[in-house]
Amino acid sequence: MNDGSQIYYFLICVCLGACSGVVYDFFYCLRVPFKSVWARIIFDALFCVVFAFVYIFSSVLFELPS
Repeated sequence: MNDGSQIYYFLICVCLGACSGVVYDFFYCLRVPFKSVWARIIFDALFCVVFAFVYIFSSVLFELPS
């Protein structure tokens, strides 16, 4: 892997991290009306499942190295 591809993969990971923050804020706004601990657990688990799919999809799409 050369320097150009490392920068490319780094920028992809930075964009995915920023996207995960936006998605987490969206899920946070959805759970605010609910005060129970179970709502927090459910929305956090849902976020993990959704973003695990996004990371796997992105890894395959951009052919990220292991």
